[in-house]
Amino acid sequence: MKRRLFIFACSLLIISSNSTIFAQKGSFDFYLMGGWSKSCLESYSYPYKGGGNSGIGIKYHLKDKLYFTSELAMSMSSKTTIIGEGNRACTYQRQDYRGTMGIGYDIINRTFNNTGISVYIQGALGIGNIHSTQPYQWWMDGDNMPWYNTEKKDFSTLAVSPAVGFDYKIKDMFKIGVTYVGHYLWGMDYNNSVNLKISFVFD
Repeated sequence: MKRRLFIFACSLLIISSNSTIFAQKGSFDFYLMGGWSKSCLESYSYPYKGGGNSGIGIKYHLKDKLYFTSELAMSMSSKTTIIGEGNRACTYQRQDYRGTMGIGYDIINRTFNNTGISVYIQGALGIGNIHSTQPYQWWMDGDNMPWYNTEKKDFSTLAVSPAVGFDYKIKDMFKIGVTYVGHYLWGMDYNNSVNLKISFVFD
């Protein structure tokens, strides 16, 4: 728990400090996103099938199409299933936390009066954390039925995060969009997420 709070605190500090610096230099976007996520490596993700994803972040254009990005995101999933010979329903739970920074590029960036569209790709590096709760059964000598308990696991590792997305500027200060974000948690798992996004533009 302390490790996850430390990761969140560091990530928020990075985002807030960068926002302050960039506000002095020029314009930047602050965005909120939320959607669906799925882990794909069966070695760790089983039996998790999918869940929710949410995050916040900033984008600051260094040049016309090149920008810096910093993001804090989390995903959650759970599944209730029958385990062992006792036919008992148990719940698996998992939370992923990620704080990343990187560079992006607008493949398309067009403006029409007060509106506009952009299509972008980006890559980022940072810290990822997986926290999971997994039930298991065990036997005691002389018992006919198994006992059940819960095992908690907590891992932190390097996070590599590619992303691609589309934004539509509806007014001077607002954008709406959709984005795909992948998170490779080094040596552990890969997480896919598709999100809706709303951005607030500060010039």
